[in-house]
Amino acid sequence: MLAGDDLTIALFLIGAALTFGAAGMTAAGWRHPVLINGLFGLAGLFFLVGIGWPFLPFLKTMSPVATASIASVATNPVSWFALFVLIIGLLVLGPSSRGRLGAPSNIEASAENNLREEVERLGRQIEVVRLSVPPHVAVPTPEEHAESVANALAEKFVEINRNIFKLRSDHNQLDMRYGWLLDSLFGRDCASRFEEYDNIVCSLGPRLISAAGYNDPNVWVRDYEQWSDSVTGVDAVITVFGVEGHTRFLPVPNNQLEKCADTAPDLIRSKEVQFKTVCLVQRRYEAERSQLELFLRKKSELPPR
Repeated sequence: MLAGDDLTIALFLIGAALTFGAAGMTAAGWRHPVLINGLFGLAGLFFLVGIGWPFLPFLKTMSPVATASIASVATNPVSWFALFVLIIGLLVLGPSSRGRLGAPSNIEASAENNLREEVERLGRQIEVVRLSVPPHVAVPTPEEHAESVANALAEKFVEINRNIFKLRSDHNQLDMRYGWLLDSLFGRDCASRFEEYDNIVCSLGPRLISAAGYNDPNVWVRDYEQWSDSVTGVDAVITVFGVEGHTRFLPVPNNQLEKCADTAPDLIRSKEVQFKTVCLVQRRYEAERSQLELFLRKKSELPPR
């Protein structure tokens, strides 16, 4: 009959076997067969050792140290209390733990069902689109689509080149009109200065030649200098444009002065050279004046619109 420490050790080992068995049952929902099989294996091992402990003496003498450790743990009230609490906890929390462990499989099943439904829905939509396309409408192949895109790009490039050519043409026209406008403004400025010089030359020239109304030769010389400056201004205006065939009015070459038959009045007899200069230049100016005015009028015209 079992008694003493043998009974205590046997009961403790069987209790430990029950604890491992309960733990294995609790983890039955896990996807780790090694852990589950290990727990059930330990439960079987402890159960067999517990049953055979009183009847198999060689278990006690196999390892005196192990036997002493098992005896000290099995006869300790604290070990029994811990074993009891562990068994109660596994039995109480086992069902809820299995519910929680089984939740991932339910979530995965739900996700799999949702994915299957989504695939079926997309398949139905594709079928609807396929059936909605008329039979006579040919779906282009990738090569045909690429050729269509290439033709569209070629047409776009042609249009871009056409626009670039038009922009360049417009730019050239604007540049030409801008040059005309500058020439016209400059021509108007020159025409305005020519008109100022022309008034002085046309008003003082005849007076200087006739010498009428002069009582003081210094006054005549002063008017001559003003007339000479105006003629020089006319030369400057015409020279800017480079009128073909035009020679400057001043100075008058000496050979022309020597050939001039005009004689200065007595009041300005000492100014014979200046007097002949006025006579030669004034007659030539009056002969060319209309052509000069026409030339400057054309230069001051605005460009056509």
